[in-house]
Amino acid sequence: MAKTKRSTFDHTIEGRLEEVDYGRMTYWVVFLPPRLEAQRPFLEQRKLRMRGEVAGRAVSLAWQLKGGRHYVMFGKTLAKALGLVPGSKVSLSFSLVPDDEVDVPAELREALRQEATWQSLWRALTPGKRRGLAHLVGKVKSPDLRAQRAVELLRSLEDGVVPGPPPRRRSG
Repeated sequence: MAKTKRSTFDHTIEGRLEEVDYGRMTYWVVFLPPRLEAQRPFLEQRKLRMRGEVAGRAVSLAWQLKGGRHYVMFGKTLAKALGLVPGSKVSLSFSLVPDDEVDVPAELREALRQEATWQSLWRALTPGKRRGLAHLVGKVKSPDLRAQRAVELLRSLEDGVVPGPPPRRRSG
C-alpha cells in the first residue's frame, strides 16, 4: 500500500482564478469556499494572514473581505510565475498565521543582526510596514542586490525615513 503525503497545512481548497473589478483596479483572486466562509475565524474577521502552497511554491498571502466574501489576491507577477491566468484551476493549501508574522528575506535578517539600532528601529515598525520593507528587499532577484537594498532601507530608517510608497488617500 502506497503512503499518501500528509499536508502540513490546515486547509486545502480548489478554486478558479477570477478577474474581478474593485473600484478602479482589476485583481486576480480566488474566493474562499462557502464551507470555510461559514466558519470561525472567517465569520469574525475581515482580514486573515495565511501561509501556504500553490503548485509546489510557498506563498504568504491574506484573505480579505469584500462584498461579504473572502478572497485571496494573486499579484499578476506571482500568478504568471505559477503559470496561472484568469480561469485557471488553483489548488491552495494553507494555514492561518498571526497578523504580526512577517516573512523576512535572509539578506534583511542578516543586515538586522549587524546593528542593534536597526533591530530597534525594525521592532518599532508596524507589521504592515515590516511586510512592505521585506517585500522591497525580497523582490530583488540578485542576492547581492538584496543585501545592498536591505542595508539602504535600514539606513533610511536611521535617517527617519520609512521607505515605500506615499500613504494612499482615501476617498469619500
